[in-house]
Amino acid sequence: MLSERLLLVVVLLASLAVSACPPPATTPLPANALQECEQQLQWPAHQLSGAADPRRQALWHLAQHYMQAQQFQAAQRLLLALLPVQAQFAVDEQIQLLRQLGISHYRLGQSAAALAWFRQAEQLARTHEQARLHSYVLSDLGTTYKALEQWPQALQSYTESLRLKTQLHDEAGRAVTLHNIGSLYANLGDVRQSSDYLQQAIALYQQQQLSAKAAHAREELAVLLLQTDAAAAVGELTRLLAEASAPLTELRLRQWRMAGYLALNQLAAAQQDMVRIDQLEQQEGPQQLSAISVWRKGQWLDAQQKHAPAADFLQQALRLAQQQQHTSVQQDILKSLQINAMAQQQWPQALDYQQQAAQLRQQQLQQRLDQQTELHRAEFDYEQQRGQIQALQQQNQIATLTAQIQQARFWNLLAASAAVALLLLGLLWWQRRMRQRQLQQWQTQLAWHQRQLQQLETSHQAWQQLIEQWPQPMLLYSTDGQLLQANAAFIARYQAPTDLAQQLPLRGLLGDAHEFWRRHDEGNDAAAQFRLQQLTLPWQDNQAAAEVEVVVTVLPGETGWVLVQCNGDQPAAPSQAAPSLAELYVQVMQQSLAMWELATGKSRIELAEQSGIWRVSIDDGRIRTRSFDRYLALKTLPKQPRWREVVRTAHFVLAQCSQTHQPVLGIQQQLHQLVLQLRQQLREQGATLPGELLD
Repeated sequence: MLSERLLLVVVLLASLAVSACPPPATTPLPANALQECEQQLQWPAHQLSGAADPRRQALWHLAQHYMQAQQFQAAQRLLLALLPVQAQFAVDEQIQLLRQLGISHYRLGQSAAALAWFRQAEQLARTHEQARLHSYVLSDLGTTYKALEQWPQALQSYTESLRLKTQLHDEAGRAVTLHNIGSLYANLGDVRQSSDYLQQAIALYQQQQLSAKAAHAREELAVLLLQTDAAAAVGELTRLLAEASAPLTELRLRQWRMAGYLALNQLAAAQQDMVRIDQLEQQEGPQQLSAISVWRKGQWLDAQQKHAPAADFLQQALRLAQQQQHTSVQQDILKSLQINAMAQQQWPQALDYQQQAAQLRQQQLQQRLDQQTELHRAEFDYEQQRGQIQALQQQNQIATLTAQIQQARFWNLLAASAAVALLLLGLLWWQRRMRQRQLQQWQTQLAWHQRQLQQLETSHQAWQQLIEQWPQPMLLYSTDGQLLQANAAFIARYQAPTDLAQQLPLRGLLGDAHEFWRRHDEGNDAAAQFRLQQLTLPWQDNQAAAEVEVVVTVLPGETGWVLVQCNGDQPAAPSQAAPSLAELYVQVMQQSLAMWELATGKSRIELAEQSGIWRVSIDDGRIRTRSFDRYLALKTLPKQPRWREVVRTAHFVLAQCSQTHQPVLGIQQQLHQLVLQLRQQLREQGATLPGELLD
């Protein structure tokens, strides 16, 4: 558990929105706060579990504060601790991490190592098209190349950074890059190019209200002008001094302006700056600029022709510069000492100063050579590391592709399995649906057959009841010749014995049965009837009743029954004005419908459907019986009526309706009479009557 003090430090660090460039400007923490927080975190790198580890942000913020405090080695150690889990970070965080590592190495004077980190950051930013970060990293690369005196590479990096910042409309960033390019040209000795870029940077700084950076660029421009226009340089430095407030800034500006006054041989003005410089030196104490202050005093004395005291100040300045390892200042002081010795005609001493300057230049060249060697070594290491990274990336890509292929195969197999399962389910559903539909059809057919059977049984019972009660003698046979029924009228009239079925088979009645059934099978309506002029009864000593007209009729429908009707004693129809045949059709249909409705309570539509004689259709969503309806009125009766359907309808109604109800019985008798009249007229016209026309 963290202490309360440490917890406050971590909360403070986590609350800061730290960015890599520029470093965060925050209130400095206590001197030991960062170290205490780092100790309490208890890491090293291998203990970080990844990007989600809460210690990651703490380490990152600690590193940023170390950078701000210029404790670059401590910051570098924390940044390297984050490097093993770099791949788990967001891309912009990875770039910032690499960039901060480069900055820490650069600030420690390890320019070659810094260059390697900046290159990795630049490659990552370019690959992932992080334009803003890419422009910053390119600027870092340019600064590092400039420190390594790789001028073409530095200029190329700065130029590319300037292009990106222009595209991003980053005016402040453009000003910084223009400033860097101006400084680069100053190092190359191109005063015109350097002055041009510095003036552009100053204008942008002022436009963005970056006064401190603008003052820095103006100071650099003034120092540059000391080489070509000392008066202009002195004027700009004077304006900068009017704006300066920090003592060290004033000290530096007065040192440069004193150099300008000496170049212009304005010794009085130079003396005023020298007096103020001494005051500032006493105020601030020894520091980095002290060697330059002593050097300027020696130059002023030399200009006053006071060569001996000037030499003392110049030698003192040289010792200070050597202590501070200011190589460029040492060279300038040695040059001033050489001039001083020559002015005093101390030629050996002047030669010694010249040799020291040459030796110093040789040391600088050796340092540059060492830097170049280190740079080449770093580049080699970088390329080797880059190759390893590329190989590792390729391996990762291969592993990723392999995993993707396996995953794709799995999903394809899963999709195929799902498709097969869906197909099987669909097939099972279809089979079930077809079975249900077939079952429904079977159930419908079964219900229809049951209804037909019930109707058939009802029809058979009605036939048998009707034949039994009919006043004329009748016999009912099956198609195989077996006697099914002899009505009471037949038994009473012809005194039939009990074994009538054995004594009077159908074959005995139909001598030409072969011809009769052949005509019937051909579909000839005339074959449905067969007339006999006599009836031979075996129990009456084979005496034929010649006066009896026997009509043998094959009943329609599925029964296949044969009806034998004896009409010998049937009285003739009463002499009256008989209706026309068309009127009889209409009357029979009307009486049949009336009897049906009275006996069953059903409509003509149900009569047409249940009898199966008349066609039933659906028109505009309504059930209609057009053919049936045409037979209910004379004006709608067809020109050639189908008299068989009329007779069959009457027969169906007589067979279906009960005869116990008195109103029904009255209509039934009327219907019988109408049927007899219809039969009579049909005979007169030579029609062969079907078996449904019963007397």
